[in-house]
Amino acid sequence: MKKLSSKKFLFLISFTGVLIILLVISFFFKNISKVTYYNKIEDEKKIYKKQSEYKKSQKKFIIKDTDKEIEILNKQLAKSNNDLDKGLICEMLYYCYVVKDDLYKQKEFYLLAEEKYKGSEYGKPFLFSMYKNMVNDFLDYKNYKEALSILYKSIELLNDDSGHVKAILDYTDDDVDIMISYNFLQIFSDNNVISKADEYLDKLNKYDEEKLDVYTRLKVSTAKLKYYTMKKNIQKQKEYADKLYRNASLYDKENGTDIVNWIIIDIIEAKLNSNETNNVLEELKTGESFFIKNNNKKYLASIYEFYGEYYDKINDFDNSILYYNNAIKLYIDNKERVYVADLCQKIIKLNEKNNREANINYYKQYMNSMSEKETNQNIKNLISMAMDINNSSNSQKINEINKEKKEIELKDTFKNLFIIVLIVFLITLSLVLKRLFSEMRKRKLSEERLEEMVKVDYLTKAHAKGYGYSLLKSLIYSKEEFYMAVIDVDNFKSINDNYGHVFGDKILKTISNKIKRIIGENDFLIRFGGEEFILVIRNKSEIEAFNLIEDCRRTIEEVSLKNDDGNEVKITVSIGFSKYTNEELDEFIIKVDKLLYKAKSSGKNRIEM
Repeated sequence: MKKLSSKKFLFLISFTGVLIILLVISFFFKNISKVTYYNKIEDEKKIYKKQSEYKKSQKKFIIKDTDKEIEILNKQLAKSNNDLDKGLICEMLYYCYVVKDDLYKQKEFYLLAEEKYKGSEYGKPFLFSMYKNMVNDFLDYKNYKEALSILYKSIELLNDDSGHVKAILDYTDDDVDIMISYNFLQIFSDNNVISKADEYLDKLNKYDEEKLDVYTRLKVSTAKLKYYTMKKNIQKQKEYADKLYRNASLYDKENGTDIVNWIIIDIIEAKLNSNETNNVLEELKTGESFFIKNNNKKYLASIYEFYGEYYDKINDFDNSILYYNNAIKLYIDNKERVYVADLCQKIIKLNEKNNREANINYYKQYMNSMSEKETNQNIKNLISMAMDINNSSNSQKINEINKEKKEIELKDTFKNLFIIVLIVFLITLSLVLKRLFSEMRKRKLSEERLEEMVKVDYLTKAHAKGYGYSLLKSLIYSKEEFYMAVIDVDNFKSINDNYGHVFGDKILKTISNKIKRIIGENDFLIRFGGEEFILVIRNKSEIEAFNLIEDCRRTIEEVSLKNDDGNEVKITVSIGFSKYTNEELDEFIIKVDKLLYKAKSSGKNRIEM
């Protein structure tokens, strides 16, 4: 056997060493890419979680005073210079007009929110969440075409994003399948397409309802209640009406919402279908009061129709006709021709049952003029759109299989081109190192920018509302004593109107700077909305806390700013002040806010405690 020459031996050793180095570099580079990706996912999860908390708290204020929140949100929209923030504000404005039942404004702000979310680096999960809520809204309005269109958009968003949005939302394939199934079950049950409804009920029955999150249980129980209403299964209707109420109550408790008031119509319908009248009148009155307060004529019309059914069941003809006619008037106002025709049929049967023949011909003529039922083609179109969405969902799995196949082919190609990689090894190494340092620098800048977006109000540099709200929650959770002052700029609207928003912004920044110079290192200032701030004072007695607030008021009172005309403008603030006394945070804020308004009504530039 011939011995290898020393040169050949050195060459083999060198060649083997370079191969090992290349493999190590390749492995290192792949892991760096994975770590960078997963870190980005975690960062975006934090943003989504923080902003979702903000949306939850904002919805509470919207329900309590919709017009006031519209005014505040429009001001915030005018000042915002960030696409994600604009998208969130537009989505909240969309929700305001859902509450006010203004379809034109809903569409305006939905399209604006969609545009801003698409323009933001972090907007896709927020866009998906908005789509998901809009599907529910359109189903409530029985606008199945729009509901399917938005549902299709949400599935496309998940498919086109290579799992990025699903990773941020912690969605699995089962979650997507359940979401599609409960929406289709409701659509086909409402439209009496029994075979398709049966198909989606079977899909949902594969999953254990008790293991689902509370929101999904709420949607599943809604869809199944619609199904058993269509099938006229009284026992199951009562079962799922109870489940729907329990799930809605639990969801409200966890999120501070009032879903129970919105789904009361489904509860009443199930009871009336099963000829149960216990407590129905009280529930009808609750629903009537709620929908009048929210000026929602569509739901109010349904309440009046159910009043009519209730009085029909207890044989009170006059009240039944009265409420049926009230429902017809609202359905006509809402241009709901199908509901008018259906209601006329009920009234004709009621008149026949009570031998009121004189009224029957009138309602028959009215019913014929208003009738506009869904055609078979409409149902076919719904089924066709449903098949498209299912195909889109299935294509996601095919894409994942193709992706894995491409990865295997890529590995084979890598082996075949290994010799070429060897030649450019030194160049590749330098590029990898350069990219690595560049990524580290970008990541650091990105983290700083993300933290700034989440924690700090861009104008005043006080704590942002969502972040400040979470700090308050933490104080309450730790049972720490603290004092709160709600501070509002006096005559701010007049100042804005007379001297412009730029001058108004200058005032807000000045007030924030003055207060931050006075307060202690453990105290913190939150910009809570418009011209309103919340100051939280810790580790002080009541007298010390009050003196600090009084220092803030006096310091601001001494400030005067020159406007564009060179005139001096004096600034004052009114303040509500109180110690935290173990109530719910939102109730405490409202209590201190009332003290603020008392200070305003008592002459302004004062503290009320």
